[in-house]
Amino acid sequence: MRHILIVDDAEEIVYLFRRSFEAQRFRVTAAHSGEGALQAIGDDPIDGIVTDFRMLGMNGDELITRIRERQPDVPAIIVTAYSTDLPPQIGNTHVFSKPVSPLMLVYRMTDLLIDVESAREIEGGDPDLS
Repeated sequence: MRHILIVDDAEEIVYLFRRSFEAQRFRVTAAHSGEGALQAIGDDPIDGIVTDFRMLGMNGDELITRIRERQPDVPAIIVTAYSTDLPPQIGNTHVFSKPVSPLMLVYRMTDLLIDVESAREIEGGDPDLS
């Protein structure tokens, strides 16, 4: 079961996103701040991140950077009402403006996870492809 981290300071958003991912058989860890997210996942690796950008303390970009120090290829989605505040380039990160359909996030994350798995197989040199 794929493990997704959902982070937003709005409880309603976390609730909606969590329900959508769980309905599609994802395991979800949820938090309401960047610091809370890092504590919540501890040493439990995640497969993907869905985070708000503008939060008190650590913003979404900083959270993604911190997680990628341990898991460099983890895909990320930033959901924000303030897309003009985002840095110009955040590698391997997709941005959606609020409001967004939670199901759209599930579909996009599923695609991102398939891309990561495919890249790992290519890097690992799948013997069936030789």
